[in-house]
Amino acid sequence: MRKEKVLALLMAVGIVAAGVPTLTSNAAELTQATSTDSVKYTKLSAADEKLLQQMFDYEYYKDHNPDVVAAIGDDPEKLFQHFVQCGIFEGRSENANFNPSAYASAYSDLSAAFGSDIMAYYRHYAVLGVNEARPVTNLAAAAKAGITVTPLTNPTVKLTPAVIAVAEAKGITDPTVATAVVAAASSNSSSDSGSSSSSRTNTDTIEPGVQINDLTLTTTSSAYRMGVLLKGTAGTDQNATYGWESSNTDVAIIDENGEITVKAAGTTTITCTLTLSTGEKYSDTCTLTVKDANDITPVITIDKSTTSIVAGVTDNLNSNHNIFATVTPSDATVTWSSSDSTVATVQGSGTVGQVIGLKAGTATITAKITVNGVEKTATCEVTVEAAPVVDAATPTISQNLSSTQTGYAALSITATVSDGGTLSYQWYNGDAVISGATLNTYTPNEAGSYKCVVTNTNSSVNGNTTATATSAVCAVTADVSSDNPEVEPEQEDEQNPEG
Repeated sequence: MRKEKVLALLMAVGIVAAGVPTLTSNAAELTQATSTDSVKYTKLSAADEKLLQQMFDYEYYKDHNPDVVAAIGDDPEKLFQHFVQCGIFEGRSENANFNPSAYASAYSDLSAAFGSDIMAYYRHYAVLGVNEARPVTNLAAAAKAGITVTPLTNPTVKLTPAVIAVAEAKGITDPTVATAVVAAASSNSSSDSGSSSSSRTNTDTIEPGVQINDLTLTTTSSAYRMGVLLKGTAGTDQNATYGWESSNTDVAIIDENGEITVKAAGTTTITCTLTLSTGEKYSDTCTLTVKDANDITPVITIDKSTTSIVAGVTDNLNSNHNIFATVTPSDATVTWSSSDSTVATVQGSGTVGQVIGLKAGTATITAKITVNGVEKTATCEVTVEAAPVVDAATPTISQNLSSTQTGYAALSITATVSDGGTLSYQWYNGDAVISGATLNTYTPNEAGSYKCVVTNTNSSVNGNTTATATSAVCAVTADVSSDNPEVEPEQEDEQNPEG
């Protein structure tokens, strides 16, 4: 995105103070809008902001949005406020593991329901998606599945798997450039292989299709909604429709939305048929096993036995912070607990345990299911590393005092700070504090040795919250080059007597 437009938006929401220089760099990622003309900004609810706060990866957002950091600094709260007020609507991602454009392109049932409502995809993923077997949540996963991604902020752009792969390998963030690189490579390949051969990109080698996964439910299971993975160009058809069928309706029925209602113990084959707007049809099947609630043997496994995180970092979509459980029956309720909640806490969201480190140490995270009075558990040992100590940044005085000054003109300094802290000023004459002199300028009224101490206060750091820098000392002397001001008026009176 062109930053001169971003700046206006930032200032409009009150994030950036006046005087921030005009921005000039390009979009920070492939799915980011290239023009504010295609961006619709709105006000998120408090509940939505809270959900996004849990997903926000400060380090990722800081590293991938240097234009924003240059404008408002790298204070975590300011960067998060930028995301919820501007970044989310501009197509910026708040972490490495979830990209709503990839999610929308992979699952046409969601794109049909949500359209271009970016926040709706975040809500769905956080509340339902992690439990619906929807593994395509970022660009890398979409490319691996052969899905072409259409950015929600710019539907005219098509990010093929080849484009995504090239962009990731070469660090390209402009989709136009990445597309050109792929086209050039394809052209070279065609030339090398002769005019009679037909060169195809990676997108063409992956057949479109649909995938659903086997599952197990019990006779007491309530309604359960199937998840769908779309492959290749099937993920880009906004007008695709679904058809669902159960081969044995005595065991279970499934409605047009993929919601299963259990009838009795047994097995049935679930078929999902995807019909594209072109009339092409693709289907996949899975086995649904329904067991009597009294006969089923509960099973729970998790995806990792150990993990390491950093204290104080909240990133519930980062793989190190997430523990994924697989359970039988598929709709069993998972409860999560920590052996030491002073070291790490865990917040359960279905089959995902979201871990937050509080201080250095170790804690055992336990996932548990109970079916028919039978309890099964799986554990993961979490090592929490102490957060690196970060002190408030030392102010930089870019415009300093001269060493001497004749006369009582105003003294002035200019200071900046890199961490988004708040600057304050205090002037001195020698070692004496000048009362009330707390701006970056001061006008002396007597000779002396003047200096200013600049203090940066940043309450968001975990180390020293203040840091100071002292200006050069300016020796101020009276201006004695002019005539005696007490004599000049008398001379004027003599030359111009009244009456």
